[in-house]
Amino acid sequence: MLSTSALFAIIVFLLVYGFIISEAVHKAIIVILGSLLLFLLGVYVDAGYENQFVHAVSFIDFNVLALIIGMMVIVQITSKSGIFTQIAMKTIVWTKGNMKLVFFLLMLLTAFITAFISNVTAVMVMTPIFLAICLRYELSPMPFLMTEIILSNVGGTATPLGDMTNIIIASRAGFSFVKVVSNLGPVIAIITVLLAAIATFYFRRKLEPKVQISLDDLRNETFIQDKSLLIKGGSVLIAVVVALIFKESLGLENGIIALSGAMILLLLTKIEPEEAFKKYVNWSIIFFFIGLFVLIGALEATGVVYYLAEAIVSHTGSNTDLLAMIILFSSAIFSAFIDNIPFATTMIPIIKNIGTLTGVGTDPLFWALAMGACIGGSGTIIGASCNLVVVGLAEHNGIKISFLEYFKYAFWMMLIGVSICGVYLYFFIL
Repeated sequence: MLSTSALFAIIVFLLVYGFIISEAVHKAIIVILGSLLLFLLGVYVDAGYENQFVHAVSFIDFNVLALIIGMMVIVQITSKSGIFTQIAMKTIVWTKGNMKLVFFLLMLLTAFITAFISNVTAVMVMTPIFLAICLRYELSPMPFLMTEIILSNVGGTATPLGDMTNIIIASRAGFSFVKVVSNLGPVIAIITVLLAAIATFYFRRKLEPKVQISLDDLRNETFIQDKSLLIKGGSVLIAVVVALIFKESLGLENGIIALSGAMILLLLTKIEPEEAFKKYVNWSIIFFFIGLFVLIGALEATGVVYYLAEAIVSHTGSNTDLLAMIILFSSAIFSAFIDNIPFATTMIPIIKNIGTLTGVGTDPLFWALAMGACIGGSGTIIGASCNLVVVGLAEHNGIKISFLEYFKYAFWMMLIGVSICGVYLYFFIL
């Protein structure tokens, strides 16, 4: 039976979610107001904490916030050198001006790099490339940005490096890098190519440039505006990405690495911190993250997430096939609407308990959880951190991605990906 605090947490979450969908109020404002309402209702009252604020703060992932802030500074400063425009234009030359092929290949690249670095980091690198192409050839940025979100979630599922949810699952389940790649890599590769192809066909009319592409001009033209800034920014960006890949060996968290890189770049470029944090950090998206962490934390703190997860598996017993399918699709649906990290974290001990009580092997259940939670996070714009980062970067450039516009395109794409996972799970894992 859910407590009164749990019911309050559900009601506030649904109210805030309704306002986000309606877009009647800026999402950052409504999530902060919703978080404050939780305090007024006493949802975070707990004898184990000094006060409600301390309890709520324990659910804020400062590592994610530090990663986003640090990468925003690094990428935005580096982009002033013109390197992202250079990459975009040379890609067009290499494909002989075929914008559909450009779109397809860049989406594959997005998925590939998110398999090895944080998908938050990956979208910060790729988004300026997409915007440079769209700006020069008067293309709608929506196909690029919305598909980027989907494939960054998909690509991060292939390894225990790109998606925080997958990192947690692999760590708690005791899966090695090779084991994750060998079990999830093949199906993720298939899904990546298929979804990129579907997106290319779906947006084919919007991928016709309104400005004529002159390949001779692009071959001869350089878009590098500041070589000194390119060397400094590029070196720091590469160093940060490499450090993120080997973070376990370094014993450092993503946020520490990104913020350290940002501070080193400010030191090298002599840009004042006030200027950098004012121009290059989208603070509305940072506060939106803070409010969202508090809102979803309330669902976790009051037992709502645990109750949902337990309800999913309570009637399946030792039927591994049925349980795996239920975990796959329920994880996808829940992860589209609430943060996939608390849901996956709650499911992990439940899966372990099932293995202990029934004696069944739990590996297939963990693979189902990983695929469902990671890919499911692409279903709405608030399903995963990287989604919100792309939305924030778009807003920073005067582009608005509405909740419903994204949902109508992405949710069915997500379902296609998860359905393929279901087929793969049934025939090759179970």
